Amino acid sequence: MSEKATQEENVVNNEEVCECNENCECEQNELSNEEIALRAELDKANEEFAKLKDAYLRANADFENYKKRLEKDKQSAVLYAQEGLLKDLIPVLDALENASNFEADDEFSKQLKQGIDNTLSLFKNILAKHGIKEIVANEGDEFDPSYHEAMMHVEAELDPNCVAAMFQKGYMINDRIIRACKVSVSK
Repeated sequence: MSEKATQEENVVNNEEVCECNENCECEQNELSNEEIALRAELDKANEEFAKLKDAYLRANADFENYKKRLEKDKQSAVLYAQEGLLKDLIPVLDALENASNFEADDEFSKQLKQGIDNTLSLFKNILAKHGIKEIVANEGDEFDPSYHEAMMHVEAELDPNCVAAMFQKGYMINDRIIRACKVSVSK
């Protein structure tokens, strides 16, 4: 057993041993019961302090993590707040694109088509300004289930697992898919 451990054991047994030798009569050897009790109380208080400090540090770290998580959730909510509105506007955008695809024969039809094209262009610019992007699949692109939704498999003169045709555009907002691009896939 080490010398320090022996001294500590002797302090507990009301025997303070001097570093000089065991038979020394110096003041260091004569600790009163009150001093021993005070030392024990101090040790107990130090242990309690260490426990409370540890609990405080853990609680503080948990609180900091909570604040960070709350801030991240808040940013995500703000970033994707438009998602519901976009889901409601996508059918309107599809209808405008379909209306824009008609053949204009007379002057009135040409002006109507021009008005639809202008409205569609304005609508797309506003969506782009708010971080909304189109997902377009071209014939021959590799099928990517992250961006494409396969509606059917078809025989085509393309490599297997490639987009054969696009039925409907997809849309995303800030890297989150709102609607996947609907396509047919080659076998």
